[in-house]
Amino acid sequence: MESTNLVSTLEEFGEVLVHGSYPLDIMYSADIDIVVTAEDIRAVSLNAFKTLIELRQFQKFEYGDFVKFRRENRPQGYIIVLKTTVEDIKWEIEIWFLTSSVKEYNNFQWLKERINASARKKILEAKHLREVTGKTKHQLSSYELYKQILS
Repeated sequence: MESTNLVSTLEEFGEVLVHGSYPLDIMYSADIDIVVTAEDIRAVSLNAFKTLIELRQFQKFEYGDFVKFRRENRPQGYIIVLKTTVEDIKWEIEIWFLTSSVKEYNNFQWLKERINASARKKILEAKHLREVTGKTKHQLSSYELYKQILS
């Protein structure tokens, strides 16, 4: 993240919130979640997509429209997925462009207030179990795991 200046690049397009497992130190796999809030999220996400491609710091780029093509358990917004390999580790960064990050911020704050060493261990064990049983993050989201363990 630091070598790409990704957060400062995204701050040109809106308010940035790095959330999920990375800032909570409960990462099991190499993925990072970011939310960018702005007014015209379609235009902003397309401009960000173009900028990120032109910077040539990531190997693969994906773009998704979850405004026109709604999907259960996905926010109504646009997503850019960046993929790259660093020191033989395949990284994925999901950047959601939303008109409001209130829900994501509140969810993050709820997690942050409840996380401790014991919970962190249980969460990482649950993520490992999810992987070895062949479940995907779409079948059992990390947030669902967090709610089960921290509630």
